[in-house]
Parts: sequence; C-alpha cells; structure tokens
Amino acid sequence: MAKISQDPAVQERGTQLTLDFVSTTVSSYPKPGKPTPATVPHSSNTLIREPLLLLEITKNFSLLERRLYILVLRELKNLQKIEREQIQPWTELRFQFHYSEIINGHTNASIKALVDKIRMRDISWTDHDNQTYKSVVIFPETEYQRNKGTIMLTMYHKVIPLFLDLSRGFSTYQLELALALTSDYAQVIYPYIARFRKTKVWRISIDEFRRIVRAEDKYKNFAHLRQNVIDPALAQINAMTDYKVKVKTKLQGRAIIGLEFSISYTSTLTEPEEVVSKEDIAQQLDFILGMEPTAAADYVARELSYYSSLTQDQKNQILAGGEKLMSFLRANLYVQTGNVNNPDAYMAEAVFHFKDKGRKSKELVYDAQPTGRVK
Repeated sequence: MAKISQDPAVQERGTQLTLDFVSTTVSSYPKPGKPTPATVPHSSNTLIREPLLLLEITKNFSLLERRLYILVLRELKNLQKIEREQIQPWTELRFQFHYSEIINGHTNASIKALVDKIRMRDISWTDHDNQTYKSVVIFPETEYQRNKGTIMLTMYHKVIPLFLDLSRGFSTYQLELALALTSDYAQVIYPYIARFRKTKVWRISIDEFRRIVRAEDKYKNFAHLRQNVIDPALAQINAMTDYKVKVKTKLQGRAIIGLEFSISYTSTLTEPEEVVSKEDIAQQLDFILGMEPTAAADYVARELSYYSSLTQDQKNQILAGGEKLMSFLRANLYVQTGNVNNPDAYMAEAVFHFKDKGRKSKELVYDAQPTGRVK
C-alpha cells in the first residue's frame, strides 16, 4: 500500500476556518498554507479510533465507502478528543486522497460511482443533549480529478463533532488491516471485535447482529446466515488481522437468541484507553425504561441469559424489579462498552455486592440505588 498522509494545513477563506488534509499519495497537489500541529504520523502500525456513534450509523456503507471513511478517520486522529469541550468548531474540513489508497487498478467507473454515492450518503442520529433527531449528508461536495487520480471531499460542518468526539467511547483498530479486508461483512464486524478485545468476548442478540450486518430480511435460516455472513467474515478476520475469533450460539429452548464471540488478540501495539460516558449510559437507561412493557421484559430476559453464573433465584430477583433491576440494567450497559474483564463477576458485585478481588480498580462500580450515579 502506498505511503499515506501529510501535514494538514489551515486556511481562512473569508470568515470560514477550514482545514486541508492532503495524502502524500497526491504527489501533484500543491501543499497550501502553513502546516499545523494536527499532523498525524503514519506507519504500517497506525491505529485509528472510530467513535461508537459513527460505528452504529455508518453500518450501511459499502466496502469502498467504508475504506474512504476509514481514511478520513486516519486524518482526523490528532484532532479527536475525549473531552468534548476541547473540540474546535471547524467550519469546514477538506480531504484529498489518491484512488490507489482505496481500489486496486485505475477503474474510473468505480471511482466515479464511489464519489457520487458518498456525496449522497446521509447519516441519522439523535442528539441526546437536546433530544433532537438529525439527518444530514456527510460530504455535500465531492470531486474526482481523473488526470491526477485525486478524490476530494468536503465535510459538512455539522457532522464534524461526530468524527472528533470520543467522549462516548470508541473502537480502536489497525488501519492497514481494516483497509485490507475485502468482505463487506468482515469490514463491519472487525471494529466490533476490536472494541471487545479487552473482555475477550462479544455477546449480542441475533436480532441485533442481523441489524448490524444489514441482514434483517436476508438469510432467515440461521444456517444460511452463518454460511453466508458469519463464517466467511470470521475466516477473513482470522486470516488477515491480529485477532482469532470463534463463535457459539446462545439458545432459548431450541431457538437461537444470541451469539457469543470469543476473542484472542496477538498484537503488541499500544493504544489509548477507551472511556465510557456516564451521561451516555444514563441516556441509554432512560431509553430502556421508556420501552413498552413487553419489549422491556424481553430485553431484560435476553440480557440476563448471557450471565451464566447468575442462579435462577438471582435472575428472578432482578426480574421482580426495584433496585436490583436498575443495578442490573446500569451494569449491563457498562459491560456492553467492552471495558469489563469479567462480566459475570462484575455483575455479581454490582447487583448482589459479591466482591471479586480480581476486579481491576479502574472499572466502575454502579451503586444499587436507582439514581444513575456511578461510584
């Protein structure tokens, strides 16, 4: 793969502050303006950080779109912040890449189609700060210069904070490996596997997994889902990345209700510690409490099924409601962030106050009171 990235440069166009990111593969493009400290050094071991909100709302991207999106994340790495208030309000961000970073061979039709498609691609999310649902186009202006092989993107200013905000958690993974994946499904699943590398297990309901891989209306038979989606994706991830992943099913009677991915990780690369926002967990808890009673009961029963160490009596105590149910819901949401090394022991402590001497001190412990507070 070609060497990538160079110094971004700040320019002021009228009263608008913009930031240019120009890949070193774009050798013929003049480097404008003065380089800024936002420079990201790149190597074959470059790690990128994908905010969890973006991971959720970009799942419909095609293979080539996601490669382009990953390159954008690469350029923004040193602008991303864990503290939301530190994010600078850029009016415009502009990116330039050479087609060779995205596709092998100079296939003009494919590149033109990609540029057109990503220009029309919109994303939707709920802004929890003011409870507003938003839907916007990410790159309203795109350009492909055939004679230079250059793809140019301009990012809409209202989506910039989504790419820079790490306060609600993020998945960290290796750039070169993510770009090397050639399966749509492998590319979608890979960041989730990376997200749960610390706990070494990723538990997910079968319905949620279908939604993530965009297979709600395909492969209704699980055998077909496994044959066409799960097994090929894991085979590529196991062969081409630093992860070795196995999957087993979770049954309720004879019905498959969930999947459990066991994850081993062989890389020695260092990476920043992920964070979880207490406010974001509180918002997710409010959403769960606002469910219809039947849907809420199904959700709790399904999530309880993943904790094999809980006795039936303990599960019944949680299902009875009250403080134990609230403690379970909060702790379960934190387990889902991927920052708990032993989910069963953590849940026993959070809900029933059973101490586990092996718990790392950095892990949060939710109190049993229904206040949303975290110790």
